[in-house]
Amino acid sequence: MAKSYYPSPIGLLEIIFTEQGIINITFIDEKKVDYKYFVNKNLRFMYNLIYDQLNEYFTGNRKKFYLPVVFQGTDFQVKVWKQLIRVPFGETRSYKEIAEAIGSPGAARAVGNANRKNPLPILVPCHRIIKTDGQLCGYASGIWRKKWLIEHEKRYNRKGRIQKVAWRIT
Repeated sequence: MAKSYYPSPIGLLEIIFTEQGIINITFIDEKKVDYKYFVNKNLRFMYNLIYDQLNEYFTGNRKKFYLPVVFQGTDFQVKVWKQLIRVPFGETRSYKEIAEAIGSPGAARAVGNANRKNPLPILVPCHRIIKTDGQLCGYASGIWRKKWLIEHEKRYNRKGRIQKVAWRIT
């Protein structure tokens, strides 16, 4: 298992991963960085893959992630998280629409709880889920981040705007 950090435009991300995939992503205070768990050489490829795709996402050059993830949650939570991945870049869905999509039409509140416990924000885009009336609510990492992510995706969701860029800081 390895721990690494990514300096996103909306805060420092702590990323925990193994050879099998990413386990957890958390926004943290820079004062809590624990460099003794930094990436070991055996996981450098996985780290570069994660870092490159996050760079591309935050620069508007990636709409979908192709990273291995390891879901750790209840069967219901995993079903919700897998449905969230299907919500297209730059679009939003309501908690009710997600509940209906997973075959549990009365479970909008439970979908909200699963969103709150999403261990992989950004990769599993719980920020794209809003209230039926269009209001933003319920983002564990802060509503301001949810708003930023939605606006970021809408800004880069126009055809012709996405260009493939490959760069990495090592």
